Amino acid sequence: MATVAGLHLSVRQQHDPAAGRSTAALTLIGTDQLTAIGQHPAPSAAVIIAGTGMSPASAETAGRALPVIWLPRNKQRLIRLFDDTAAPVIERLRAAGYRLGFADPPRRQAGYVTPLTVTDWRRHPEQAVYVNCGRVACGDASPGLAHVVQRSNFRSLHRRFPDVWTDTVARDVTELGAFVADLPAAAIDALSALPGPQAILDNDDHQALRTEDIAESWTGLASIDVHSQLRPACRQVWDRTPPHRVTALLWEVVAATGVGPVHDGWQVRWPIAELAPMLAARLMADHRRSRPGSPYRSIASPDHATRHRYARTDRRGS
Repeated sequence: MATVAGLHLSVRQQHDPAAGRSTAALTLIGTDQLTAIGQHPAPSAAVIIAGTGMSPASAETAGRALPVIWLPRNKQRLIRLFDDTAAPVIERLRAAGYRLGFADPPRRQAGYVTPLTVTDWRRHPEQAVYVNCGRVACGDASPGLAHVVQRSNFRSLHRRFPDVWTDTVARDVTELGAFVADLPAAAIDALSALPGPQAILDNDDHQALRTEDIAESWTGLASIDVHSQLRPACRQVWDRTPPHRVTALLWEVVAATGVGPVHDGWQVRWPIAELAPMLAARLMADHRRSRPGSPYRSIASPDHATRHRYARTDRRGS
């Protein structure tokens, strides 16, 4: 019932007086804890959950006149209580710009939902409140569909709050998402603190991801493009040079000349026509000073074009 309403619950096996002084908006106390409540004060926002075998007088006396909900007779009353308690959290997410809908809770077992399984209205009473956070956090995506900030936020939130997300997985993009009842208060705070799509949750991770994008774009299409611009003799030297050495020479050229890749957040662009002759000169000079390395031939990853944001620069007029 709490999941359907979008209410996150923390379950404790024993009544803890210190927990009663927390900021919990609602505390549910089972009849098995009535003795403990008689010894310690219960929190003000508490409700006694009692079964049909409990005497009303016993429950109210032990609970010190706290409200008592009898199950299963008062099930709808409990559902309304959950809805009212979860409402501020749901409104907070809506005010932050996230898309709210409804999905079937069993889909949590698969770890994801598809866009068609999330609706704007409840198809049946068992559907639970679901939030899509794709505006600030996206995972795997086709080129141009997810900004590096969104991709960084996606993995940062998964790392910070593991096992709470049920992402929305489409053919061309994975968007961060969750059943609202699965999100602890700290996750709600983190989501609410991101004011827009370009808000960065973790600057260190953001910079690391940009660096990874550039490195991976070089080992794929960019290195092939540069290789194709070289003269045959230089290509032979490249093919006999270990790839890590070619990469090291590349970054020496970039550091010395300032000519290198540009990451615009969506794609990594390499100035191939300008960079190729400078790298060729550096490669030949290194070859004359040292023995050739092991044979090597630049080969792109088969799926690189679909996974990395790389575009060739316009070479017209170059």
